[in-house]
Amino acid sequence: MKLGTGARSPGTPRRRLPVHRPFNLRKGVGATKSTERIKFYELVIQFLKVILTFFGP
Repeated sequence: MKLGTGARSPGTPRRRLPVHRPFNLRKGVGATKSTERIKFYELVIQFLKVILTFFGP
């Protein structure tokens, strides 16, 4: 539907299509990357907590 409505109006699809295409890539491939980033940040936070527990006391 988004592509259909974009094709009807020639002014907006040029602005919307380059914006929608990376979002489509993010939905397919980037969704896993975002979860991997969250897991990576969680690992970093746990690593920092371990370092603090070792150096703290």
